[in-house]
Amino acid sequence: MNNYTYNISCPYPCEDYDYDYDELEMTEEWQTILTLAFSSTIILSILGNVVVIVVLLCVRSNNCLNVYLINLAVADLTMAVFSMPFTFITLMNGHWTFGKEMCSITLFLMQVSVCVSIYTLTAIGIDRYYAVLHPMRRRASKKRNLCIVLIIWIISAMSGSVQIAMARTKQYIWDGEFFYTCGEQWPNKTSAVAYEIFVMCGTYFVPLLAMCYTYIMVGYTLWFRQIPGNADQVRDYKHIKTKRKVVEMLVVVLLMFALCWMPLHVFNIVQRVHRDLKQQDITRQINAALIWIAMSNSFVNPVIYCFMNDSFRNHLKLICRCVCNKTTTNQGEFLVMRHHSHSSPRRETQSTDCKTVRGNTVNENEIYECE
Repeated sequence: MNNYTYNISCPYPCEDYDYDYDELEMTEEWQTILTLAFSSTIILSILGNVVVIVVLLCVRSNNCLNVYLINLAVADLTMAVFSMPFTFITLMNGHWTFGKEMCSITLFLMQVSVCVSIYTLTAIGIDRYYAVLHPMRRRASKKRNLCIVLIIWIISAMSGSVQIAMARTKQYIWDGEFFYTCGEQWPNKTSAVAYEIFVMCGTYFVPLLAMCYTYIMVGYTLWFRQIPGNADQVRDYKHIKTKRKVVEMLVVVLLMFALCWMPLHVFNIVQRVHRDLKQQDITRQINAALIWIAMSNSFVNPVIYCFMNDSFRNHLKLICRCVCNKTTTNQGEFLVMRHHSHSSPRRETQSTDCKTVRGNTVNENEIYECE
């Protein structure tokens, strides 16, 4: 098929582009790749984050960090439901098919969910920093954490308001037919580059530096902290093993966050500076791959923060067992999990059962523990 060029017509200041695609849609090979990649990511993100939300809401716990974990799951779920499908279909078709209003709404929700997820990760790092390095200070309460979550959503909504103001659809002609694209429309290249750098700093470098500092300090403190009292080989070995698991998880958190988002940020700046790169098919393919890598962080977070945690897995198994046994709750009763620990100097076992109790809830072990 011969190449077609099109000129964009829009009622506001913008540049005209001559794209040089062999086909408006992605090639069949790339459509297959994108379908497998995005479909699996969407399914895993939805299932993983829904499971996290259900488990953390069902488990009655005094752990204040659960507020952040639920908020992180909600943000990642928002990304999976309101951003990934639209992005996937647009990449496949090569044009926007959801109307002018949905263009601004989709970009707004995408920006908000990304900011909420990143800032929540940062808040978790700061919370762990004070819990480990300053344990004698006043611990955060659920009420305070809820206020922090509210502030995170307000700041994220303010950041996303730029998408409401600048996101537009542009009409163009391809092979005699009208199509639309959806994106930010800036009056000049300088404004576009400046905004991209601002977004990169505000949603990547600053949070990354904050997480690097907090997690490095937490890891260092846990690794070199000595257990008070007389030495006990079994106890000390278990303590060292626990510390290593925590440090390893913190390293994974930083690496996954950095590796998922860094390529897309760099690529966006390069595209802002060199607008002619958008003319190439290879550019579209690279862009699609980097978008998928960034969005895949939405299903990685539940795995890192929850499914890698022994306590969370125990609660999940308990809920599944209770559901399978058709456990029901009567009026005024709540389903809670109670752990019975039986320890001896050389052996420690733990059993978990389902129980319905009236009135107040039973205190729980923390879902997310440092030691």
